[in-house]
Amino acid sequence: MTSIDSTQETDMMASAPLSAFLLSLMKCSVFKAKAEAVGSQQQIDKDMANSVRKKRVADRALEVEMAKRPRVPPVAQKFHDAMKELEQAVDELLLPCP
Repeated sequence: MTSIDSTQETDMMASAPLSAFLLSLMKCSVFKAKAEAVGSQQQIDKDMANSVRKKRVADRALEVEMAKRPRVPPVAQKFHDAMKELEQAVDELLLPCP
């Protein structure tokens, strides 16, 4: 039994550097993953800021374009008034002669 115990001790001593290596590898992987996550988050933040800027520019351009165009209600009202005048003119022309 003594030889088994010494073999187990040798295995444990040999596996200690391996465990330390694996632990350091895991730590490096964790740090690398955190760094990548931070980098990814920073890229996401930059992309979002660019999207917000582009949307603001597009909104301003749309406002300028809409200001150039006549709004629908005044145009519709003018059309309605013109049609009324036309109807009145036609009615006056169609009045029977005395």
